[in-house]
Amino acid sequence: MKIIIAGTDRTEEMLRAIETRARTFAPVSKYSPQDSALALRSAANPDEFAERFHALLRHHRAINTDSLDAPRRPGAIGAVIYMAKQLMWRLLRHQHHRVTGQQNAINELLTAAMDLHRDATRRKIESLEKRISELEAELSRLRPEERR
Repeated sequence: MKIIIAGTDRTEEMLRAIETRARTFAPVSKYSPQDSALALRSAANPDEFAERFHALLRHHRAINTDSLDAPRRPGAIGAVIYMAKQLMWRLLRHQHHRVTGQQNAINELLTAAMDLHRDATRRKIESLEKRISELEAELSRLRPEERR
């Protein structure tokens, strides 16, 4: 496709301008790629997976309550629909914030509970491994005739 303005081929110039303008509309994530759930795929073992999962859970535990920019259609109908969306958001914002506030509190509590449970399980496993090592050392010290 060529862009011709006043009989002059301006395809390259317009293409650069359009690409530059399009980049300003590209969504910008406030999270890095390692904060994505896709990062779980690169876990080498179940322990690493669990670590990454808990880190992601702590990082993404809150619901974002920022206002959303509702896209709008061109024309008069688009303007009317856009204004209706804005009105509905103004009317429902209070209820939305109440629900998301409650959900954020629940998410925080569940995340903290999961972290506590994981830490308690780790401590228990470490103490059991230590006890097994002690029992194995004691067993190896027994005389061969006392072993069963």
